[in-house]
Amino acid sequence: MLPDLPTKHQKKEADFGLTFRTWFYDHEHLFTGGEQFELKQTKTDRFNLKKIEPKQRIADKGLLRLTLATKGTADYKNEKGAKLYTVVKYPKLWCIININKINFNKISLTSNEAKEIAEIIIERGTTTVLRNMD
Repeated sequence: MLPDLPTKHQKKEADFGLTFRTWFYDHEHLFTGGEQFELKQTKTDRFNLKKIEPKQRIADKGLLRLTLATKGTADYKNEKGAKLYTVVKYPKLWCIININKINFNKISLTSNEAKEIAEIIIERGTTTVLRNMD
């Protein structure tokens, strides 16, 4: 189910979600498991950091989360201590950034600044570029 958004934005958010999910399944070996991802996108070279709400900046501290998945998968998953990532889609690339590396005292994050702190960078038309995975 999509969040409450103006109708014109629902398709773009859903499309990026499908793109990310496909990429993730092809590259899940890059992650240890239990990570949380918040997907964001911008039409310009600057991403407004206020679009990451304070409650989205803190990894879920709950012990169990109900999963609404397909038949045959687990009903609950443990997410305590999970790494929280923000995936920001810019027009020419998208970056997977550990939330703890973002300076929220700033107003925005340019694509070049995002590339500097990203753990993974996916540039349009190229393969994945890996960064430091702390």
